[in-house]
Amino acid sequence: MGAAGVGWFLKSRAQDTPLTVYFYSPETNVNNFALIKGEFDTFLADHGGHKFQPFSDRATFEQQVAANPRSLCLMSSWHCRLLAARQAMEPLLVGRARGKSTQKHLLFGRTKNPADLRGQKVASGGTREFTLTLLLQILPGQQALVDSLKILVVPKDIDALMAVGFGAAKGAVATESGSDKLAKSNPKQRGELQQLGGGYESLLPVLAGPKNTDDSMKKLAAIFRRMGDTGEGRSRLQLLGLEALTELDATQKGRLKS
Repeated sequence: MGAAGVGWFLKSRAQDTPLTVYFYSPETNVNNFALIKGEFDTFLADHGGHKFQPFSDRATFEQQVAANPRSLCLMSSWHCRLLAARQAMEPLLVGRARGKSTQKHLLFGRTKNPADLRGQKVASGGTREFTLTLLLQILPGQQALVDSLKILVVPKDIDALMAVGFGAAKGAVATESGSDKLAKSNPKQRGELQQLGGGYESLLPVLAGPKNTDDSMKKLAAIFRRMGDTGEGRSRLQLLGLEALTELDATQKGRLKS
């Protein structure tokens, strides 16, 4: 076999090798990684034998992404922007939930004045770092107030809102969808909460790969793009709070660079 033939053979074998999708989200306190990994691995077993690896720790996730360039990663759009500043990445798909690819985080409490939260606990379904970033958006120019807050990390948005109702926290950061869920399940408790401010509209989680994504990675991304078309695929995505993953338009790609 000549040099050209060897090169083609190696490239072909590389494209046939099962890949790994790494997942990490500071927006959701995932508490059952074994279930998520098992469900996605089972789904992917019939689609090329690819693997899905969720992480609870941001540093470990980033180390694995850096060490394995032939991989895809599913992460929050906030994290994608941070990571892309350090290594060349290409966003391929964006999540969709409730018919939208964006979400907005809001601050709630039983008071009408955010200053009343000073030094108090604020519940959130996201990590402490992510929540503090959101609070600075929601409360611009109030660094001292945000620095005084104690972040109580809970599994989901609705848990954060309920923590206020149960007295475990004085405030809560949650998405509009989380607020709507509480309004349906416990309208009385939702009615006791005041909206104290809102952050920016942000994209839902993004599936990204390295720059110059090869054919094998594009095929894997296509598998994820089709997951929302079947009950089997949607049931897996729902574990991550999504109903589908769709291609990004030019405006969405621009938002990830800004």
